Amino acid sequence: MSGDIPTTPPNGISAEQVSAVIVGFEAQANAVLSETGASVSLLNDMLNESELRAARVATYRGNDRELRDLGNKAMDRLAKLPNDPATFKALTADWGHDVEITRSKGGDTLVRAPGWSEALPWGVAVKLRLITA
Repeated sequence: MSGDIPTTPPNGISAEQVSAVIVGFEAQANAVLSETGASVSLLNDMLNESELRAARVATYRGNDRELRDLGNKAMDRLAKLPNDPATFKALTADWGHDVEITRSKGGDTLVRAPGWSEALPWGVAVKLRLITA
């Protein structure tokens, strides 16, 4: 198993069948990743192609430990995301005006969202699972 995503289904397999299998594997992966605060969507945003391939193989083989490790890696990268301005801007661009992202005098990225009593440092908000992507 290479972990690469085929571009066309094998003969006799419909696109609908492929989609159903993908939905099932994503649900399985999301259940395992929930312990880390990550999701398949976050992995797609935070991991490189090699790591995504490893996540697909881990999901297929039921290697929950490896998948959780990759989920933790994605969460760590999310916590450090303000250090990558281009990716940070792309990820937060459609968050709307009700979420405030500012810089503290010390240079920390602060975020405040509706329902929060105060602005929190980005990394703290990620660790508290208030930000997941």
